[in-house]
Amino acid sequence: PPVPAEPVEPQPQDIRYTVKDGDSLETIFNQLNIPINTLYNILEADEAYLDADVLHPDQQLIFTLDKEHNLTELALVIDPKKTVIYQRSDDNNFIHDEKLTPTSWQTEVLKGTIEGSFYLSAVDAGLTDKTIMTVRKLLQSKINFRRDLRAGDEFQVVMERETIDDTPIGNNTVVAIRFNGKKVD
Repeated sequence: PPVPAEPVEPQPQDIRYTVKDGDSLETIFNQLNIPINTLYNILEADEAYLDADVLHPDQQLIFTLDKEHNLTELALVIDPKKTVIYQRSDDNNFIHDEKLTPTSWQTEVLKGTIEGSFYLSAVDAGLTDKTIMTVRKLLQSKINFRRDLRAGDEFQVVMERETIDDTPIGNNTVVAIRFNGKKVD
């Protein structure tokens, strides 16, 4: 005869949720079957900060639920260096806290040679679209990118990149630009 299965003890769990276009905290809480009163308690804790006021597509939310499926913590990843945490306190309210990850800035020199357009040459050198647009904007009154640049011209872009544990997080600053060994101010 089959042995009856022993009852499985409910376990605490973390649920990662990626915000989609049109999501609100209310729709997400309903989808996860978390009581609306819990959301109201979080919004009360957030009232002075408004961190939970606007969600953005692709933003990460981490819900920590206890064995009874009660929310014990909600983490909103604001950006790579800032996470806002709402922690349930003894009185069933929530406390707002922030976790800030230290960052550092690293200087990098990206070098390239014009072959075809400046844009394609800059992409080949490792510049992002955003950085290329910044360079073009900074130099638009000094260089006509179609007429003044020739195949074989060399360029250097000195960048500072904000990083966490040597991983760039998307914040870059153009420090200097050189064409053919001449600094362009």
